[in-house]
Amino acid sequence: MRDARRSQNKPGREAALRNLAAQGPEWRALGVAALPPIDPGDVFFDMEGYPLIPGGLEYLFGTWALNETTGAFEFRDWWAHDRDEEKVAFEGFIDWVFDRWKKNPAMHIYHYASYECCSVRRLSTRHDTRQDEVDDLLRNNVFVDLYQIVRHALRVGEDSYSIKSIETLYRPKRSTDVVTASQSIVQYANWMATRQPRDWESSDILKGIRDYNKDDCKSNAELCEWVRKLAKEKGISYVDDSSPQNRTPKPADPAIAARQQLAAKLRAQGNLISIVLGDLVDFHRREQKPMWWKMFDRAEASDDELRDDPACLEGIEAHGDCVTEKKSLLQTYRFDPSQECKLDVGDTVMFTHNLDATFAVAAMDAEAGETDT
Repeated sequence: MRDARRSQNKPGREAALRNLAAQGPEWRALGVAALPPIDPGDVFFDMEGYPLIPGGLEYLFGTWALNETTGAFEFRDWWAHDRDEEKVAFEGFIDWVFDRWKKNPAMHIYHYASYECCSVRRLSTRHDTRQDEVDDLLRNNVFVDLYQIVRHALRVGEDSYSIKSIETLYRPKRSTDVVTASQSIVQYANWMATRQPRDWESSDILKGIRDYNKDDCKSNAELCEWVRKLAKEKGISYVDDSSPQNRTPKPADPAIAARQQLAAKLRAQGNLISIVLGDLVDFHRREQKPMWWKMFDRAEASDDELRDDPACLEGIEAHGDCVTEKKSLLQTYRFDPSQECKLDVGDTVMFTHNLDATFAVAAMDAEAGETDT
């Protein structure tokens, strides 16, 4: 839940609880102040997906990054045209970028909007592979969403903050045959219908999609450069708001690491029973990952995104004083009843600015826009 107000704490236990949602998030850098400094290992990442088959298919992983040997930027791509190839392509991308991160601990993977990061998380669980590496990258905030930086930093005279709208501010109009994500979906469907070769070098349709993906990656790099230039002109510096102990790579929890080592030893034995046992070792933690990912995504979501999420309430306001209910304190909140709400009595809820505290819904009247928590 997200409170619409921002106020100061008042003394007293009841007043503190009443104003918990109104305190606002812990201070953190936003906008251009959240854009990390340049690192030679930086990677600019974009994916192409085809949603018109069961479960969808992530068929192209593209990156634009500095070649550490030649000193020039180059485009790398991993392709997949079926589920098995999707796993191989995903593993190839993660292996490459994870090794690059280990060699360049200050590097980041830049992407625009949430699709890439969400897809990487989903693929790690779908194929049950490279989960440890993905966890390390996520835990250390290696992925950087340029959309969030631009959204908090700029007001633009466009209908949306899509990369195609924003890039008119810092680069010429695109010259590739494919210029939008929807067009790439149509073109991939055409490729499937025409039964052209599976290699982009032998298929003009796949080459057009590849050129578009490469241009998206380069656009992300140019956006970074442009935003940093704006920050310099305005005298805004990067602010690392993490604590000193969190500025070095964070290792996995020792207990989790021990389970992962045991699972790896079991799988290495190669027989069916040991492989199944290895998969069972950390089963419950893997199953809970989507829940945790969703929680953190909601904590970072915009007001509009929360309003469109039926499992959330946006813009709640405390109403009246706290009242004592047995050993608990109840606070009444009001919200706009026009937003869809699936929360009900007994549900556990959190405020987006304080994920350490949990509360229970004691009463809910979605039609009237009122809840007791």
